Amino acid sequence: MESTTSPRRYANGILTRNRLLDAASELFANAGFRAVSLRDIAAEAGVSHAGLLRHFASKEDILTCLIDRFDNVNEHWEAERTHATEHPTAADVLDIAARNLRVPGAVELLTSLAGEATSPVHPAHDYMRERYRRARAATASAMPKALESMTTTATRFLALWDGLHIQHLYDPEAVDVVEGLADHLGATPPQRRRAPSSPRSTTRAGDLNALPRDAGYAATQERRASIVDGAVILFARQGFHNTSLAAIAEYAGVPKSSLLRYFPTKEHLLTAVLVARDDHGLASARAQSWSAREHFAKIIESARTAVEAEPGLIAFFTVLTGEALAPEHPGHDYIRFRYRRARSYFTALFAEAADEGLLAPGRDPAREATNFLAMWDGLQIQWLYDPEDIDIPRCPFRAPAHGLHTPRTPRAARTR
Repeated sequence: MESTTSPRRYANGILTRNRLLDAASELFANAGFRAVSLRDIAAEAGVSHAGLLRHFASKEDILTCLIDRFDNVNEHWEAERTHATEHPTAADVLDIAARNLRVPGAVELLTSLAGEATSPVHPAHDYMRERYRRARAATASAMPKALESMTTTATRFLALWDGLHIQHLYDPEAVDVVEGLADHLGATPPQRRRAPSSPRSTTRAGDLNALPRDAGYAATQERRASIVDGAVILFARQGFHNTSLAAIAEYAGVPKSSLLRYFPTKEHLLTAVLVARDDHGLASARAQSWSAREHFAKIIESARTAVEAEPGLIAFFTVLTGEALAPEHPGHDYIRFRYRRARSYFTALFAEAADEGLLAPGRDPAREATNFLAMWDGLQIQWLYDPEDIDIPRCPFRAPAHGLHTPRTPRAARTR
């Protein structure tokens, strides 16, 4: 009897395991890894908690299996596409990018995880760091051997891919991943039908920017600033969902009751952090009368300063951006608005750069702005995993004698 039932039990076990992985993938993509429990996954899959534990010992185990499943499918598909050539062509890479966007939940999961897991305390941090190292090595090996600084080129290409995914998931109608990669590769994007965009929250970002500013006494402002600074540090370490107001109050050295007078909810505190940092940065830039060349020089200089003096702030925004990809996250709408404002700002700046002769003829300022922001975000992600190996200020641009250009990769790179 055992010999006839074991194959059935084995098959049922595989089905249950895959059902649990599918449920976890959807929940992680919609709510973020930290916000989902094993019991949530079991309930979504229609399996008991005890039944789940027979297949997976922990949530981290599920996450690793999900990533491996996606990577394995991608590798098999890529091998079939490129078996006749030594290196994948630009068309191969664009096909892979388009395929990834069609795999339900895959891009959402990996993109949000890439940001969330930059925190060293995240359980997937070491796994993702090694994954990026492998991806850079594989991408560099696909570059022509005569190409200078293949590792840097691979780093930039992977950064662009990550950053385009982030912007696309926040604003799918405005940002096209495949078109952005095609522009970078100097290739023609394939004709394809775009996948329907996911439903998004209808809250207007401007509403989040309308919180009253407390102009009180210096001591009040100092206490408020200490709370915001503490929130930045703890949100970067633990994520928004895993950080309590009590923990922030304790870190800032104020009673929780005092914190609540300034910020009635954690969502108010999160918005205050975002608005304060963005208002300061934009006001500082707009107060100057720089040329486009001077402005870009200042951007590179500020990147170097941020890396040296404010690594926690980079970590905060990177973790938050990954976590807030979930539409129900309280920071989602503001981050989407933030990207729209940034694309508009840099489109105008690249248009000025074109007028100053800093861009090659035919380059589109709007595309340059989108790709520039995407590469910057992606470089910050890789830098947080490997700060000794990634140089953020040097990677976004190449600087030939005739002016400023965004980087381009002459040959396609391997998928991640």
